[in-house]
Amino acid sequence: MDLGPALLERLDGDVVVSPYGLARALELAGYALAATPGTRATLAAAGIDAAPVAKLGAEPDATLGEAALLDLIRSGRARLVVNTPTPRSGAVRDAAEIRHTAISEGVPCLTAIETAVAAAEALDPAIAGRLADVRSIVEWLALAPVAARLVARSDIQPAGVAS
Repeated sequence: MDLGPALLERLDGDVVVSPYGLARALELAGYALAATPGTRATLAAAGIDAAPVAKLGAEPDATLGEAALLDLIRSGRARLVVNTPTPRSGAVRDAAEIRHTAISEGVPCLTAIETAVAAAEALDPAIAGRLADVRSIVEWLALAPVAARLVARSDIQPAGVAS
């Protein structure tokens, strides 16, 4: 399933969560990747390909095939924006414009890399069929090997379970 590009911007300075994990999770969820130069270089160093996007305010380099950042969002080609500037990055004003454009165009914009990773992992087709599983807590605990061993050794019996 191809959900179109996810625009990754300002991930190169993020040290809390690896941008590689986010990129891989987005790819598994069906997104192609597009990134600004710094983030693209960070991803390329890990062997992850992303379409080139010029930084906000920079003229796109036609020889690289760069897209203009805001045009990518306005055209609807970007289906998701992940923009995680930090106070140290000095890009707070740019971030506000990127976020405002995404919101006005109805494009989801994630501003924390941890949130982006969680969202991408939740979209993983491998778990899609399990999202609607409704089970009691006892049933969930029985699926966990450690929890199952603890329940089996416990004198406490879950409600509704005959001893």
